[in-house]
Amino acid sequence: MSATPFNICPGAAAALQALVGLSIGAGWNKRVRELLGGVASCTHIVELLGPMATTVLQGIAPLRIVSNGDPEEDGQRRFRVDSCYAFAAEREVVVRLSPHLQREKPGTSI
Repeated sequence: MSATPFNICPGAAAALQALVGLSIGAGWNKRVRELLGGVASCTHIVELLGPMATTVLQGIAPLRIVSNGDPEEDGQRRFRVDSCYAFAAEREVVVRLSPHLQREKPGTSI
């Protein structure tokens, strides 16, 4: 940590070694707090690890969708449609990855 409120704060970074090998997924935030909560590490770093994990999972989602043609994945695909800007049913991401879930843009026809 190059900028911290107190000179002693960089010492909290050593506790992050406890995360090595931990998988990002269900229970991530709970496990992070168990390992790094309270005086074990920096509260600010711990708070950032939750959104970081979400960003990682969202960032690799397209790779997982493309590499997994499993029909059981269709429920997850349906869940993602209209969940954000990129996954709007009429946008290119849905048209490319899940064409059966696409919806035409208002006022146009596909």
